[in-house]
Amino acid sequence: SGGSLKLRARCATRRLPPESLEAMRVLGAVLAFAAADPTSVVSPYACSKIECPVLTCPAPLEPTKRGKGCCPVCWAPDHIVSLDRHKAIKSPYTTKTHDNAPASCAGAKCFQLVCARGQKPGPPAPGGCCASCVVA
Repeated sequence: SGGSLKLRARCATRRLPPESLEAMRVLGAVLAFAAADPTSVVSPYACSKIECPVLTCPAPLEPTKRGKGCCPVCWAPDHIVSLDRHKAIKSPYTTKTHDNAPASCAGAKCFQLVCARGQKPGPPAPGGCCASCVVA
């Protein structure tokens, strides 16, 4: 209606205070940052007042900025530092491999199996190390 057009026109011509313009500028920067990397929605200004310590890493790890954190961490890619996560995990929810697992599974760890109703623990899938759920 005519009244709403006048209201919209009046709002469009109103000058915003400087603090609102700054807030809009920051919001625009955050949205542009998030659009460039949707997995990281941390404001580019979030780390501006954080002073990171000097980080010394044991070789072959190197100080590396990763993810959403403000400061670097000691890190190396898997092709530099290989880790068999099936052997390295320490958890009360792990268990030994299945008795019928192949010899290549020596030292591997499995998660405690929880089967759905109507299923029971059974042998590993072909070439697998851990028990799998089978129809009861």
